[in-house]
Amino acid sequence: MKHTSFLNGLSALLASTAVSLLIAPTVMAQDNTGWYGEISILSADAKDAEFNSTGRNTRTQFDKDAGYSAALGYKFAPNAVGQLRVETEFVSTSNDVDSVTFNGNNFSGGAVGGGVDTKSLFINAKYAFDVGSDTFSPFIGAGIGYSKVDSSINYNNGRASINDDDTALSYQLLVGTDVNINKNWQGFAQYRYSKTDDLNLTRFGGPAPASATNQSGDFSYNAISVGLRYEY
Repeated sequence: MKHTSFLNGLSALLASTAVSLLIAPTVMAQDNTGWYGEISILSADAKDAEFNSTGRNTRTQFDKDAGYSAALGYKFAPNAVGQLRVETEFVSTSNDVDSVTFNGNNFSGGAVGGGVDTKSLFINAKYAFDVGSDTFSPFIGAGIGYSKVDSSINYNNGRASINDDDTALSYQLLVGTDVNINKNWQGFAQYRYSKTDDLNLTRFGGPAPASATNQSGDFSYNAISVGLRYEY
């Protein structure tokens, strides 16, 4: 469930591009207006997820795993405080199961497997502040959209599982800083908190007799990302 090969290649591309661009003179990229595209890699730390129904309460802990994002947006004319930009962003994350607690019984190690993948589409609004620097522009932002959450959680040595997917409303909060490289290129580092509410997923398993039940819950994660932005 990990994007290891893709992310290794993307990391190498970002690193080599950044090194080649750093030799160019730095200018105030925040003064530019118009379209831009960006990509990033991220480390996603999923919070414990609780999926519950009557008599069947499941709490899952996850490993910290990798993901990526891509966005297309537009920068509006700056004012005395800073500059607004609006973008459409696709985000993909993957988190493997670390342990599962079911009705107070804990399963870990070889007794658990699978994980949760998310595919999200957001509309974000970000505001970069003019702090008087030709290099750095801190920003804040928020986004709303939809996420497809694909669960393949299994535990108790495969005797029980939440193997289902659902699409639900998501939102995210963003904070970071842009690093101006030249007229067209910026690097950035960003923190995000993302949450998908009111998921409904089917669980199969005991207590006896084994049956399929509808589990409801939320899924959220914190993520740190680094990326590159190209302004047209």
